[in-house]
Amino acid sequence: SCTVSVTAASVTNLLSVNSSFESETGISYANGAWTGITGWDAFNSGYNHIGVIAGSASDGNHNLEFQFGGWAETKAANRATVTAGSVYNCSFALSKTAVNSTGANSPVTVDVKWFNAAGTLLSSSSSGNLLNNTVTSPWAVFNFNATAPANAVKAGILITQIRPDYPNDNLATVVADKFSLTAGGPVSVTGVTGVTVIPTSVNVAAGASATLTATVAPSNATNKNVTWSSGNTTIATVTAT
Repeated sequence: SCTVSVTAASVTNLLSVNSSFESETGISYANGAWTGITGWDAFNSGYNHIGVIAGSASDGNHNLEFQFGGWAETKAANRATVTAGSVYNCSFALSKTAVNSTGANSPVTVDVKWFNAAGTLLSSSSSGNLLNNTVTSPWAVFNFNATAPANAVKAGILITQIRPDYPNDNLATVVADKFSLTAGGPVSVTGVTGVTVIPTSVNVAAGASATLTATVAPSNATNKNVTWSSGNTTIATVTAT
């Protein structure tokens, strides 16, 4: 006998370094100042607090917190490799835990920044203003599609919170998490919940062949590619057709 296995392909996040801020071993805030964020550059000052905090995160145990404005951007060494002319989807989760006391908006924008082989910025694709209201917001996932321009080979992510009413603003806290950049530009990513193979078993004579059919669930899964493998290639081999 021989067991044939089939596994579903996954959607690859091209942001491989700390895209959900789980590389931090603890809270990156001490003595009134944010410390470095693994894989990210960030703007910090006495009034623009930005850094990784532990708490009720969208993904894992850490997320990125903004207070009074600021920005964070993937470091040059951690930019995603892209292909010019291809479509990509940028996805992320945001939550607003406190609002500006003066009633001013404090919008957040996320940009995909495109770079050529020399590291020169070519252009940016923006989400537009997000969470630009004056009420707190629960965790929500946002995404937008963007096309890599001519000569683009790398892409980075920039998230910015606009400080609304300096020096009169008091508090406008936004947390961000679970950044991803995926090829193909899906409006949303639907994961695979299971794979069914029909028939589940089959007797095949030496030198003969049989056809197996794999069905991926759900039917609207973003990536329904599968990989076939044989548990004992000396007895039987399997190929995808």
